[in-house]
Amino acid sequence: MPNWTECTTENASTYLALLRSSAAVYAETKPEELDLLLGKRPGRAFIYQDEKQGFYFLLLMTPSPSNPDILKMVHAIPGGNFDPAETVRIVITKIRQLLDELGAPVPSNARTKRTSLMPVLV
Repeated sequence: MPNWTECTTENASTYLALLRSSAAVYAETKPEELDLLLGKRPGRAFIYQDEKQGFYFLLLMTPSPSNPDILKMVHAIPGGNFDPAETVRIVITKIRQLLDELGAPVPSNARTKRTSLMPVLV
């Protein structure tokens, strides 16, 4: 997906700026907090940007501190001008892609294609 950019501890300033401006609860987020999730855990942060639509999406996933085999979604935050249905489709596709990269199994009761997140939610 060409619009996705993965953020690391070295290039997380854009992610941090968008996160801080997205909601009051994130306004005081410190760089060290993001570095902890991206560096020590190690989590994965992504920015989806569609400049024509004026839309962005922040996605941060990290292994659970108690069980590194469990991947937790820390936050998934849309911003700018966005269509909720399209946002869900974009994010579900990216999450499924990440789960595929990590070798997450598709449950036996899955009724949708491998590229869908639905088997994870069923």
